[in-house]
Parts: sequence; C-alpha cells; structure tokens
Amino acid sequence: MLTLNIFSRFTAVLLLSLIAAIMMAQTPSKSISKVEKKIGSGKALASEPNAQPANLTFSNVKTYTYDAAFSNADPQPDFYIVLRSIGQAVVAVPADGETYFVGDAIGNARVVFIGSDAEFSPRGVLAGTTFYHSVFSFNGSDGTENYLQENPLTGYTTTPENMIGDFYEGINSKSEFFIEELQNRIRPHNSFAYGDYVNIMINGFEYQDTTGGQKVVYCVYTGYAHVYDDPFGWIGSPGGTLSREHTFPFSWFPHNSESAPEYSDYYHLFPVHQNNANNRRSNLPLGVVQNVTYQFLDGKRGTDAQGNIVYEPRDSQKGNAARAMFYMVTRYDNTNGYQWQLPPQQNQEILKLWHFSDPPDAREIARNDYISSRQGNRNPFIDSMHFASKIDFQSMEWLSVDQITSAGFKMSIFPNPVMDHMIIEMLVVRPGEIKIKLFTLEGKPVDFQDTTLSAGINTTVVNYSDLPAGIYILTTVFGDQSYSLKLMKQ
Repeated sequence: MLTLNIFSRFTAVLLLSLIAAIMMAQTPSKSISKVEKKIGSGKALASEPNAQPANLTFSNVKTYTYDAAFSNADPQPDFYIVLRSIGQAVVAVPADGETYFVGDAIGNARVVFIGSDAEFSPRGVLAGTTFYHSVFSFNGSDGTENYLQENPLTGYTTTPENMIGDFYEGINSKSEFFIEELQNRIRPHNSFAYGDYVNIMINGFEYQDTTGGQKVVYCVYTGYAHVYDDPFGWIGSPGGTLSREHTFPFSWFPHNSESAPEYSDYYHLFPVHQNNANNRRSNLPLGVVQNVTYQFLDGKRGTDAQGNIVYEPRDSQKGNAARAMFYMVTRYDNTNGYQWQLPPQQNQEILKLWHFSDPPDAREIARNDYISSRQGNRNPFIDSMHFASKIDFQSMEWLSVDQITSAGFKMSIFPNPVMDHMIIEMLVVRPGEIKIKLFTLEGKPVDFQDTTLSAGINTTVVNYSDLPAGIYILTTVFGDQSYSLKLMKQ
C-alpha cells in the first residue's frame, strides 16, 4: 500500500513536469522575454495593444514649428509614444517595461510626444530640415509599459528653407537710397515688454526638451546648458543661472530709456549665463581674444592683437551676434531724433568677417522667422548675407562698392601710391600662413614673402624703397582665398 502511494505521487509529478515542458515549448519567444522582464522588474507588463494608429498628417509646417495628427488605433490603447529622427527614417523601437519621457534618446531618435491624444506639436524644429516619425501604441505605465513594437505608424515632413516671401520686394541694394528703403521695411514693429521674454521667447522658442522630462536653454555665448524643471526662472530665482543679454549693450544706446522698443527688441536679446558670461562681457566690444584673462566654456574675455579688452563668444554665435548688431543700428538709426551706429571701440570689420564666416544656420533662420511672426518685422542681415557689405555701420552710410569681397579675409594697404614703405593691414578670422606676392603688369614676379597671421588684425610693413616707379599687382593668398589690388610706386 505504501509502495503504491509513492508510485502514484511520482507519476503525478512526472506528468505535471511533462505538461509544463510542453507549454513552455509552445510559448512564443516574445512572451518568454516578457516573463523574464516581469521577474526582473517585479512588475507584470500591461496587455499589449492590438492595433497601431493610422493616417499621420502634418499641418502648419513652418521653419520653427509644425503640427501633427493621426487617427486613433481601434481598439484605442492607453497611450501613444512618438519617436523622431532628423534626416533619416526612425529605426529605434521602445523597450517593453521601460518608462520614457519627452526628450529621451532611443537609438537614432528622440521621444517628442507621449500621451493619449492623437495630435502633437514637437519642439526643436529647424528650417530646411526633414523630420521622420514613428508612432507606437502602448498600454501601462511606471514600468509596466507594453509597446506594440511591430509596424508603427510612420511619416515625415520637411520644413521650408525660410519664410522671407516678398518681404524685400522693391528694395535695391545698388541704390543710394538702400539704407532708407531697408529701414522703412523693418519699422515700425510690434513691441513687447522686456518681462514678456520668458513667455514669448523661452517658452515659445528657446527651450528644448532634454532627457528625464526636463528642459534646457543654452547660453549663446558659452554653450552652457541650463537644465530645469518648469517653470523657467532667471538668475535670482531658485536654480536660476541665466539672464537676458543685450548683444548691442544698453550703455551704447544714444539714450537711457528702458521703456523704448529697442530695449526689448527680441532680435538682439539672447539667454546667457549671468555670472560667467553677461557680467564678464559687460559692455565690452566683441573681438578676437589673443591673451585670455577669463574663460568659461567657449566664451573668452581678454585682449586682442592691439591690446584692446574684448569679449569673444563661441564660434557658433559669432555671426549671430554680428547680425544682431547690424540689425539694431539699421532699425533704430534716425528714430525719434537719435543717431545709431557701431561705436568706435567695436571693430565692424571683425563683425563682418564673423558674418560671412559663420552664415545663418537652420536654427538662426527659424528664430528669425519666429520673431518675425511676433514682432512683424525681420532681421534683413539673416535673410541676405549681401546686405551687410553695402553698409558702413559706423557711419551708417551706403557703400557703392562691396566692403567685403571674400569671407574670412580682408586686406588694405596704405599709402598708395607708395614712396619707400608700405603698410599692409590684414584681417582674418583664424590664424594661418599667408603668401604676399608682387608682380609687374606683365605678370613678372618682383617680390614675395610668407608670414604667419594670427586671428584678428595683422599689420606688416614692407620696404619698397628699391622698387622702380610704376604700377604693380599685389596678390595675397590665404588658404583657399586670394586677394589682389593695384599698387603704384612713385
């Protein structure tokens, strides 16, 4: 009797083991993976949705924004997650059991939307850019997320290169009335309060989504990333580090009114780190620092090649800063009886070289279009690189001949005609070797020399006392750029 009971129990255990083995063998690998995740996380996954959404469409597509909508899945899941990549299709897939936030990176994409709505308007939109999207249904939250990973809804949209339209129709840069025509086109404009900057610029354009559901605003001068949770706050508020920088310093204004439109003109107001950028720049001219006395990330303060104290922003902001200054003096010169121009301490040649060597990128173009949608005017020097070469910004006079003929390099000589010695002044954006050659009109080489230039203004004195009288061609070669002009020797 005892032997029989032991045998029966053994048989029962064996049968149960066989049944379990058969069931495990028939279980799909995906379900096995989910069982393992349940064991690892301690939470059971929610049920997997049965369908993906459909019909992804885009509207209101501009350089700085667009809206997207789709049809709900049937049956409708708890939530949707949207992944977006730039310039290529999304290949990333969300992982079951993982909780994501807007701004998180997944493979080649970032999360731009999570929610139950069937529409979204993502941040970080750039001009002339193609954005690809994948929309996934999922159920669950807080570690129980179960994503329908197969066959997501996909779609893409391409933003326009710019939104200039016919804004400058009828304006002729070859006309002696060019400056007046340009001024009449960009003024007046809708003026907003200085205190509205957070709502209009930070919340409307400047902030970007970053990991963990937080937001980030960058210091334009240094590249410092101010990461925060809503609400955004300036320096002085809890966790605040940034302030609004007048790229054209307030002390350079021909008046001291903080209620004037120019004080809060968003085209020259940018977020910067208050203590390590705004305070350090103060009202210094912008220039190329040769001897650094203070540096925070990519922003530097120090002396230039001539010994002047200047501030140098990071490379990606140099052209932006130049165009902001060009805009201010053009927009406000001869307004309410005030004369505006770049002050003597601000070298406009440096700004023009920055303007040409750091042309507007997709984000600056988008920012220009966004501000235009609010203020109703535009920064013409973002819209046209050529406009800056037609204006002397320190006298606000029209130039009949383009002042800048090559990006990144400018040369002038004096005196011309030359007697014994000639001074060659060269302005370059970056250091490098330059070749200076002198030819007769027939092309016969007469003199040549090589020298090393530092970034900024360089001065070289050449002795031509033994050079016979006549007309010569002076040629300089700097990198892939060349510059030639006629020289008369008396």
